[in-house]
Amino acid sequence: MSNYEHPELVGARPEVEMRQIQRQFEIISSRFSNGFSGKALDIGCSTAVLLSRFHDSGWSVLGLDPSDKCIQISKEKLNVDVKKGFFSVELLQKDMPFDLIVLSHVLEHLVNPDIVIRGIRELLSDDGLLYIEVPNLMKPDDTKCYFGFEHVNFFTPVSLSNLIHENGFAVDSLATFDNGKDISPYYPVIAMTVKKSSEKTKILDDRADCSKVIEEYKNSMNKLIQDIDTRIAKVMELTAPKN
Repeated sequence: MSNYEHPELVGARPEVEMRQIQRQFEIISSRFSNGFSGKALDIGCSTAVLLSRFHDSGWSVLGLDPSDKCIQISKEKLNVDVKKGFFSVELLQKDMPFDLIVLSHVLEHLVNPDIVIRGIRELLSDDGLLYIEVPNLMKPDDTKCYFGFEHVNFFTPVSLSNLIHENGFAVDSLATFDNGKDISPYYPVIAMTVKKSSEKTKILDDRADCSKVIEEYKNSMNKLIQDIDTRIAKVMELTAPKN
């Protein structure tokens, strides 16, 4: 079952996710002229709520998702067309070019994000916009899921910019958000819009800063584990049978 199907909500999205979707809609809309409506693609669109916002604004929209349930909800609840599958240029070629492509919390799940970025460049119109949102490695504040098994790549603003520049794009806008308990996905994120570019830029190196952040995170987790072990030992001592 997809984590985003929320069967108990019958197709609705939790309020914390709606806040995230609204912020994304506002960021993306601000990068287009007032009244513009084009063709949008959301890769890994879940139940296509973000796409529905663009559809309501006059855009032609298409989603891509591997979940049958998400596709059903998208079509029945929001009237948004969603193709079933994982990303491939061949699957989407006949629908190109797109004026907007969304990659919201997708890149961190991909073994080869550069291949996908290059494929997206083929599908995007010359003046099109790519929106990317990923967890921010420089602020690994969530102890529950940030370093979960689903995340196979981790990005900083610098490394994400490097990835973009090396694969035919330039950064259009970049923002970071700390999030929190009132907005999904709770942990800090990077939000970036990018456009096609043939300009070559210098690769920047922030590995020393990353190493420091990761070391601090490891130390804090080790301290937390020690604290939990101490509490467990105390409970065991207090509840041990008396001779």
